[in-house]
Amino acid sequence: MVETKSSNPYDSIKEELDVDGQKYQFYNITKIEDENVKKLPVSIRVLLESAVRNCDNFNIKGKKIFF
Repeated sequence: MVETKSSNPYDSIKEELDVDGQKYQFYNITKIEDENVKKLPVSIRVLLESAVRNCDNFNIKGKKIFF
């Protein structure tokens, strides 16, 4: 399988988490420069992280995630 460059515009906020030697990647939405993100309830931040993670500029467009 050939890896292609990601088309996710939020790759700059992707981080790695190490848990007991197992590495996981996640999008740290607190690094999005919008003060409203920090005020959101945890449940909404989880949904936002999912939208950012799945952003491909085709089905989910970066401009459509934030109002």
